[in-house]
Amino acid sequence: MKIRRSILITFAIAIWLVVFLLIFSVFAPMGTGSKRFANKWAKKFEFINTLEEAKTEYSWLKFRKFENGDWIFGVSSDSHSNPWGGTIVTKDSNGQIRCFFGHVCGSGFLRVIFTLTQPKTLDEIYNDKLKSFKEYKPE
Repeated sequence: MKIRRSILITFAIAIWLVVFLLIFSVFAPMGTGSKRFANKWAKKFEFINTLEEAKTEYSWLKFRKFENGDWIFGVSSDSHSNPWGGTIVTKDSNGQIRCFFGHVCGSGFLRVIFTLTQPKTLDEIYNDKLKSFKEYKPE
């Protein structure tokens, strides 16, 4: 009897845990931008002046070099895995550091924006690929 009772209690706890996790994953708050993340990375990017420096310092960042010689690199924080996510910070060959808040869909989001969508210019990235994002001026 005691074994059956402990099995039933364990089973009930397992079901409760699964239901809780499912509800949490559906209704969990999604990140829509973090000033702290943006300011931190904008500060780090200030000291990087070339694409090669960025690749050396942070090889895991996302990069894009265009045929005309322009380039861009950036970092992002996924909206789904972090309630403080939803942030993109970029630096380009014009020296601009730009921050964006919005729905960053997955950890590979910048790779999609920079590479898979095959943008031809910086303007295309800023004015087309990131147009649904709200720009934030870092402090």
